[in-house]
Amino acid sequence: RNRDNAALLLAQFQKGEQEGEQKGEERGMKQGKEEGIAIGKEEGIAIGKEEGIAIGKEEGIAIGKERGMKQGKEEGIAIGKEEGKTIGAEETKQSMARQMLQEGEPIEKIVRWTGLNEETLRSL
Repeated sequence: RNRDNAALLLAQFQKGEQEGEQKGEERGMKQGKEEGIAIGKEEGIAIGKEEGIAIGKEEGIAIGKERGMKQGKEEGIAIGKEEGKTIGAEETKQSMARQMLQEGEPIEKIVRWTGLNEETLRSL
């Protein structure tokens, strides 16, 4: 009978041990899973933030470059037009002065009409 009791106690002990291991494993798995999710979430957010900043920076540079090129082109065209008008006006004055000189107009009159100085007229 003592052997039966001992065997019964041993069987109950082993069963309790197995149940305890199983419950402990389940709790450990649950806790590990929760901690793993939390750590993974933090790391994922950090990596995502880093990648987002890098992508945003690249896109911002590209947009800024495009806008800068457009603005630079527009300003360059405007400056070129103004310079072209100035050069064109100067060439027109010189052409008119040449014609006036060929027709024998007095230098004072040509200076007054064209705005060119006498030195420029003599070089034509």
